[in-house]
Amino acid sequence: MSSYTISAEEMQALKFASAMLAAYGDEPPAAGLLYRHRDRDGVLLYIGISDVYKNRERQKSHARTARWWPYVDRIDYEEMPTRRDASRAEPVAIRSEHPVFNRTVQNGTDQPEREAAYLASGPVVVPGPTWRRRMPQMARRRARAVALDLGDFLMEQHLQ
Repeated sequence: MSSYTISAEEMQALKFASAMLAAYGDEPPAAGLLYRHRDRDGVLLYIGISDVYKNRERQKSHARTARWWPYVDRIDYEEMPTRRDASRAEPVAIRSEHPVFNRTVQNGTDQPEREAAYLASGPVVVPGPTWRRRMPQMARRRARAVALDLGDFLMEQHLQ
């Protein structure tokens, strides 16, 4: 008769595997997510990707650092079989859908103009848990960034 002891890490892995099996059966969950942040009027603010298991941390990161976060009213998720599929779909979606705040993929020279126009339109801020604490800091940062972007854009127009 032999005995076997499993470590705490192995126990966690077994619990996770059994929970995934119970939730998904034989079909594994999607590994990648393509997400779209929209404001309350449905305006597309930002497109991004995340691993399914790291999505919560990614959204928390946006809440801490993204100047557009106070305008987010809903997040639409599109599941992808792999993260690689999501990373291939992201630039295509950004180029075709023109989100207001994406900067990682060059989606046209009108990006600073779109951002300035969106902010000038007086979008509705959706109060969230971090909104009151961060809004003054975010407003200053946003105003500075938009002024710089708009100044660069106007300078380019003037020089042409």
